[in-house]
Amino acid sequence: AKTQDIELRRSLEQVARKPFEPLDELLEIKMHFLFVAMFAPIMPFGLLPTLAARLLEVRFKATKLFFVRRRGWPGADAVMHATQGIFAQMVVVMATVWHTGLLLVSYNPRVGLYPAPLVALAWLASAAPPLGLLR
Repeated sequence: AKTQDIELRRSLEQVARKPFEPLDELLEIKMHFLFVAMFAPIMPFGLLPTLAARLLEVRFKATKLFFVRRRGWPGADAVMHATQGIFAQMVVVMATVWHTGLLLVSYNPRVGLYPAPLVALAWLASAAPPLGLLR
């Protein structure tokens, strides 16, 4: 009777917890990856501590799953797999355009010597190589 009470209490504690949402966790990881890709040229020395923090965070997701949140029923993973490739391709293109824009505009002391349409055209044309490689 005592073991049944303990099992019942554990089951009730499990039900009272918020469910673990894998899509929300994946979205968080994707957002951190996007931040790292965009801010790497601005502060490159912050890249390694940020990546180390993200690796630790991913390692502690299992703790969150097993001890903090309620385990849900397994679901289809088609959405996660379908969006991952598209997201990675878009980040590559966006990061290339962003890095090129920083090089052409922010880090270029002679940017005022070039006509603005030429700078804008060169900036947008920087998206062509990654788009061509991803197709």
